[in-house]
Amino acid sequence: MLVKPVSALEIPSGGYRLVALDMDGTLLNSAGTLSQKTIDYFNEIPSGGTEYVFATGRMPEAIKPILNRLNISPNVISHNGALISNLRTGEIVLEKSLPHNVVDLCIRLHHQYCVTLHCNTAEGVFAESATWESTTYAWHLGLTVYYHQFDEEVLRKTIRSILFIGTKCLLTDILVNLKRMFPIGASYVFIQDTGANWLLQVLPFGTSKGSGVRAYAQQCSIPYDNVLVFGDSYNDTEMFQYCGTCIAMGNAVHELQYHADAVTDTNDRDGVVQALKQLIQPERSHHAVDSH
Repeated sequence: MLVKPVSALEIPSGGYRLVALDMDGTLLNSAGTLSQKTIDYFNEIPSGGTEYVFATGRMPEAIKPILNRLNISPNVISHNGALISNLRTGEIVLEKSLPHNVVDLCIRLHHQYCVTLHCNTAEGVFAESATWESTTYAWHLGLTVYYHQFDEEVLRKTIRSILFIGTKCLLTDILVNLKRMFPIGASYVFIQDTGANWLLQVLPFGTSKGSGVRAYAQQCSIPYDNVLVFGDSYNDTEMFQYCGTCIAMGNAVHELQYHADAVTDTNDRDGVVQALKQLIQPERSHHAVDSH
C-alpha cells in the first residue's frame, strides 16, 4: 500500500475551510484524553477562515468536557451523523431518529441474547440494567446512564441510535438478524471497543459520519474539495469517501489507511497537530465559530 505523506498533499484552492475531527483514536490519545500539545495548538491558532468541528460516534454529553478545553466550533456532528447541534446554544441543525419497528426489534434481540443495550435518546442514555459492559463504557466516556425498564416512557422518546455492547460473535449474530429483518431500515456501525468488547450501533437509515459532514458542509456552502477530515476506524470510512482530503492516523485500521490520501503520525504522537501545522496556513485558521 503506497500512501502519500502529509507533506506531499496538494492544498486546494481556497485552502481548507472545514476540518472534521474524529475524537477517540484520533484527536484523543490512547488514554482517551487530550495531550497538552493538542490543547495548546487549538487554543493558540489565530482566527481566519477554517472551522474545526468534531465528527464522532459519541453522544453530546461525552463531547462537552473535551470541547470545553478547546477553542473550536461548538457545532458538532455526533451519534455518527444522526445529530448535528450547537453544544453551546442547544440549537439543532439536523436530527434523525430510529423508527419504532427497528427499536422494537433491537429490544427483542437484547432480551433474546441477554446482551447490553443502550438507548441513546434526546433526553439521555437509557439501559435496563447496570451490567459490567454498560458501567465500564459509561465510565470511559464520562456518561450518565439512566437505568430504567424499556417501557412506553422510554420508547416514546426520540431515539437517535441504539448501542449493543458485547462480544464480536454475539453482536455478529444480532447484526445478521437486523439486516435480515430490515435490509434498508437502518444503518450500522460495528467496531471494536476495549478488550473483548465490540460495539454495534444501530442508526437511522442512510446515517453516517460522511452524511453528517456532507450535510454540514452544504449548509455552510463549503465545497467538498475544501473539507479536510481525520479518522482512525471503520466508522470513518464514509467520511473518507465523501471529503476532499482524508488523513488517517498512524494507528488507524489498515482498511481506512487504504482509503486515505495521506497517513499522519499516531494519536499518541499528536498526529493531527503534526498534519495541521503543514496544511493550514495560520492566517486562514478559524477556531471559534458560534453558528451558521
